[in-house]
Formats: sequence, C-alpha cells, structure tokens
Amino acid sequence: LANEYDISEGMVSDILKEKYHWLSVDTNSYQANLKCDKKIPFPLVEEALVIWVDNAFKASLIITDDILSTKAL
Repeated sequence: LANEYDISEGMVSDILKEKYHWLSVDTNSYQANLKCDKKIPFPLVEEALVIWVDNAFKASLIITDDILSTKAL
C-alpha cells in the first residue's frame, strides 16, 4: 500500500491503527472535506457558523472577515 499510494509505511500503520475513527467519518459533513483532523475547540459555535455561512451563500451575501468575526462573537 505504501508504494501504491506513495506514502511511508509508518503512515499506513497510523491509518490502520485509527481505522475505526476514519471509517466512522460522515462523508457528507464539513469536517470530511478538511485535509487534517483537528479538534474543534467550540464545536457548537463552528456548526452554527457553518449553517450561517451556507445560508449567506444561498442568499448571495458577501461575507467579509469583519462580518465573520462579529458573527462568531
């Protein structure tokens, strides 16, 4: 597998050790599209912001850094 995917044997080992974690990931979730799995310090705030951003995009609103920072507070 390491040669086939051009990754180290250690990475294959790490992935296999955490296989139940990776198999339980909801492929439709926001987190599934992230490159690395990070612990989110405030998951409820994160989820609320994701919903708000989705709704803002659907309404064709432009989201600036200032607006996002204010909304997060």
